[in-house]
Amino acid sequence: MMEEINRLFNEVFLLGIQEREAELSALQSQINPHFIYNTLESINMMAVRQKHAEVSDMVTALGKLLRYTIDKVDRRVPLQEELAFVQSYVRIQQVRYDGKLEVIYDIDEAVTEYMIPKLVVQPLVENAVYHGIEGQADGGVIWVSALKFADELLIIVRDNGKGMAQAEIDELNESIARQPSSEALRCHAGDRLGLNNIAQRLRLMYGEGSSLSVDGSPGQGLAVTISIQLQPKGE
Repeated sequence: MMEEINRLFNEVFLLGIQEREAELSALQSQINPHFIYNTLESINMMAVRQKHAEVSDMVTALGKLLRYTIDKVDRRVPLQEELAFVQSYVRIQQVRYDGKLEVIYDIDEAVTEYMIPKLVVQPLVENAVYHGIEGQADGGVIWVSALKFADELLIIVRDNGKGMAQAEIDELNESIARQPSSEALRCHAGDRLGLNNIAQRLRLMYGEGSSLSVDGSPGQGLAVTISIQLQPKGE
């Protein structure tokens, strides 16, 4: 019984750390979110009056990002809500990259209502932007896919960026597969791709019923795949 209590305490403790890290920016912004919203709305109205369409689009997208991270406190959200959050993030990046960033969505309509952990897809897209597309003169393409395969939900984020050598990919997958200690979780923020956080959150929520893996090659980009075992209704 003591072993089980210690195990459960450790899982709750680790999950708390992961959730705090995943929403750190949101927590720092909670001083007065309504002031931020009102300010953004004012900037948006000014941009509309001045016919600055891109400024208006960016402000609107930023407002949606803030509302999702600050207002939504659920651990799990429907996949379609997470994808809407991703689209707002992408809109800002597309303006920043002056139209040289293309994101293609291939989402099976049958899986849009499935519940997934909040803030797991957007970090994958962000990694693809900053570690794959960043620095390429011609920009790049990111594909976001979601489908049901047998009794699994598969979410795949792939890019055509710089990629990684096979040895680096193997090392990264080994790091992801390990279950880090609480001390390691405090120190892993500098992880090259920042995927350990997502992998550990999935592991704590689903146990062996989830996985995260990376594949790719130099000059051909990377593909990150999340697999979540679907549970029967009511479980």
